[in-house]
Amino acid sequence: MISVSRLDGQAVVREWNQQIRLIAVRFVALCLRRRAKLVRAPLPLSTGHLIPPSCIMLLLPQIPASFGLLRSRRGVFPLLTLILALAAASSASAAQVYNRTKLYDGGDGSYHSYRIPVIVRAPNGDIVTFAEGRKTSNDDWGDIDIVIKRYIVATNTWTARTVLIGTAANSGTWTNPTAVVDYTAGYQKIFLFFNMHDQSYTLTSPATKPAGYRKTYMMYSTDNGASWSAKTDLTATLGGSTLSWDAVGPGNGIQRTVTHAGHLVVPATGRNFYSKDHGATWSAHRVPTTGSITTGESTIVECIDGTLLRNDRPTQGNWENGKCRWISNGSITVDANGVITSSFPAPAPQSSLPDPKCEGSILRYNMGTMDRIYFLNSYATDTRGHMLFRVSYDDGATWTRSRWLYVNNPYGSPNYTTATAAAAAGKGGYTSLAKATVNSQTGCAALTEINENVNDDASNRSLDYHFFNLEWILNGVPE
Repeated sequence: MISVSRLDGQAVVREWNQQIRLIAVRFVALCLRRRAKLVRAPLPLSTGHLIPPSCIMLLLPQIPASFGLLRSRRGVFPLLTLILALAAASSASAAQVYNRTKLYDGGDGSYHSYRIPVIVRAPNGDIVTFAEGRKTSNDDWGDIDIVIKRYIVATNTWTARTVLIGTAANSGTWTNPTAVVDYTAGYQKIFLFFNMHDQSYTLTSPATKPAGYRKTYMMYSTDNGASWSAKTDLTATLGGSTLSWDAVGPGNGIQRTVTHAGHLVVPATGRNFYSKDHGATWSAHRVPTTGSITTGESTIVECIDGTLLRNDRPTQGNWENGKCRWISNGSITVDANGVITSSFPAPAPQSSLPDPKCEGSILRYNMGTMDRIYFLNSYATDTRGHMLFRVSYDDGATWTRSRWLYVNNPYGSPNYTTATAAAAAGKGGYTSLAKATVNSQTGCAALTEINENVNDDASNRSLDYHFFNLEWILNGVPE
């Protein structure tokens, strides 16, 4: 019997629909083979599954206790009609859904470029997005703000882009937005972490920068992103005061649901930020390195056993060692006295996830009958434009299903015939993922970067918004 305790409602419906279609197909085959004569064998189903109760109630008037089929045409054909109708309805409900739009348009008169996407689902179901608004160039240094746009579910509209941090000219370099949401009733908040350094700094100047020059801040919203608290400097609290370089995320943190349910985790360079009290206090916990191998632009996801999986980009000097993502599966535990213990092994390369010196994003989509983790980055070592969406059913050990975002995708425009063509058009870069419901359809929302002109290093950069359901990912091939 299908377990619904930790499976979202649409997944239950999807499972039932699959069984209905299976019944229809096998029933027709049996009728053709036996010419509507009695078949006493039980109606075959997929291994380990039973017809859901609602379907049994629909079929009971037509099915004898032996679960065979009625001998007479009077019984067979009404049943056939019913099953085919149910199958048709289930097929219609399993339609592929995919939408794409340019949400942040670089060169819009306010900002030269938008980079470093973040997307989350607010406690009320709205979608909240953040990005770096780079005023005069696409560079990582200079006058950079953090901006926000929200999708309001009730009105099916996007708000105007507004500036969240850095409204004054030359106010600093505000970077690396990273969001985590607390969905716990009574504590619902969106937390946004970010870094800041003096705008006079560049990549090469000064050659030696003082320890702690990269500050870490946090702010939060209690009304689904409509308004925000004042920012709080957490640099010293989270161990950034002694670091020559520091960065949170960028992208997404998580709220735990298995072990220590409700606790919050935010990945950062060489450590995880952790809150056991709904964001009232935060602490930092180190993640070891492998010799000189260090990682950055970190992501994190919860495994079905409650452990935590870090999936990181190797730092520039170490990228040659594998040219792939580096992972570490560990734990953060809290004892009865509230003492936090972090235990992570040194990260190791995962060759099945090639990396082109770029950030990626990971999302625990669901736990239940199917345990799914989603991952999105460029499936290449030499370009950021091969945007491949992948699914793991074993906590990230293997990635057995995939689909290109921009290739052979008739639901999106423009649509390219090859990954090379999509890369040549600049479709790819940093990403962020969130589970969301849009127009009563539950699926995955994504924000991805665009290079408006790959032949110009000074080109504008923009962000595409995508929304798609599981049926689009599977593309007609059952799990």
